[in-house]
Amino acid sequence: MFSCDEEAIEPKKPNVILINVDDIGYGDFEPYGQRLMKTPHISRMFNEGAHFTNFYAGSTVCGPSRAALLTGMHTGHLGSCGNGQDSLSLLFQTWPNLMQDNGYRTAMYGKQHLALLEGERVLGDSPFDRGFDEFVGWLNAEDAHQHFIDGKTNGWTRRDYMFKSMDDGSLVPHYISPDRFVQNEFLDHGLEFIKENQDTSFFLYLPFTIGHAEVVIPKPGDPDYIEEKHHGLWGQYLDEEGDSIFPEFDYQGDKIYARPNPYKTRATFAAMISHLDRDIGEILQLLRDLQLENNTLVLLTSDNGPSDEGGIDEHQIDGKLESPFNSTGGLRGFKRSLHDGGIRVPMIAWWPGQIEGGLKIDEYYANYDIGPTLLELTGGEDLESTDGISFLPQLFQSRDTKNHEFLYWEWRNKQAVRFDNWKAIRKVNKSPTDSIELYDIVNDPSEQIDLSAKPEMKEIIKRAKTYFNEESSGSGCRFIKLEV
Repeated sequence: MFSCDEEAIEPKKPNVILINVDDIGYGDFEPYGQRLMKTPHISRMFNEGAHFTNFYAGSTVCGPSRAALLTGMHTGHLGSCGNGQDSLSLLFQTWPNLMQDNGYRTAMYGKQHLALLEGERVLGDSPFDRGFDEFVGWLNAEDAHQHFIDGKTNGWTRRDYMFKSMDDGSLVPHYISPDRFVQNEFLDHGLEFIKENQDTSFFLYLPFTIGHAEVVIPKPGDPDYIEEKHHGLWGQYLDEEGDSIFPEFDYQGDKIYARPNPYKTRATFAAMISHLDRDIGEILQLLRDLQLENNTLVLLTSDNGPSDEGGIDEHQIDGKLESPFNSTGGLRGFKRSLHDGGIRVPMIAWWPGQIEGGLKIDEYYANYDIGPTLLELTGGEDLESTDGISFLPQLFQSRDTKNHEFLYWEWRNKQAVRFDNWKAIRKVNKSPTDSIELYDIVNDPSEQIDLSAKPEMKEIIKRAKTYFNEESSGSGCRFIKLEV
């Protein structure tokens, strides 16, 4: 028993690991329907935790999507129009700062999009500003489009170094060997962070880049190929003669992603997905070894739908599914499209002993709900302003669940909204009489039947136009108001 002057020890707040992968589609993981690329550890997360069937990225490209994630704001309120999203921490409150205020040790290893840079100098909007104590990674997207920093990814001009945080609050160039696979660098820092902070409460953000073009993987004989970790990731997609088991195409590079990958492009991409899966398995195993798994929530999602860039798959364009992988899971559209193939993504929540295994959540949520959810979970202050809501009651199967009236997106001259059974898309921004497309997204998830011309849809169209007008008030795209 405690004496009157003894203080009770407060229980340790739950740890959080958020894995936000780059350009991974709704159908890229086995438990979401993938039949060719193997992801056994992600399947374990899926079976032991909760999975969402209608989870959406914040945008169809990474910059505004990641901004929506960290601020809890949808793209109509973020003030940008294209893929750039700098000055985020100067304009908005970011919820990792609130987790810091609540006593969490925070770290990010991977890609931030986008700090204010001048050569080797970070002028502003750094990971420190956004709420992270530790960082190793990229501070703009162009640099992040390389998985070996060996100068063979010609395309755009890119830095030959990443950035690393220092104890004095500065960010300095971080050079690694040209033979070092960048994903391995991120993973090793993440694992070390978990070990170093196992006795405190931590938030680890892993915005991995491995799903994004370029298409390359460590192979047997490469210096960064670790036999006990990487064995079989590449070989499982080759036949006895060493040829790809998939019908292949010869990718010789392009003006952006110029690393040639002749004849084994699809096998290499499949190995990248399996490498990601293997890394996730290592994270889960470390949590188990350190006896942290019952006090750690792990979230896995993607920043937008899959890409056809950089040799990933030239046949995966806007819902034309000649690709053997079917990365969109049959949904229409790809990265840069506001059809569901460009924005609906996997989402898995794993927390043994807390979340029921095999739980399926069909209600629609977006990545700008992650911040409100984690703040509710960890007891942090709420965001001052947010478009997000907490889905924590869904994870714990509470009767007090919260659902969205609608979800909203915009990208350049396009807008989209989902509400009830409906999905509406505006593809031009020219006049108050611009037409919109309307789909019954529940019964027509591949968005093949445009219902906008049907007279009985008049009130639904009116409601969609009202959302388009109201939710673009903070847009940088200057949408013309629609006649309602």
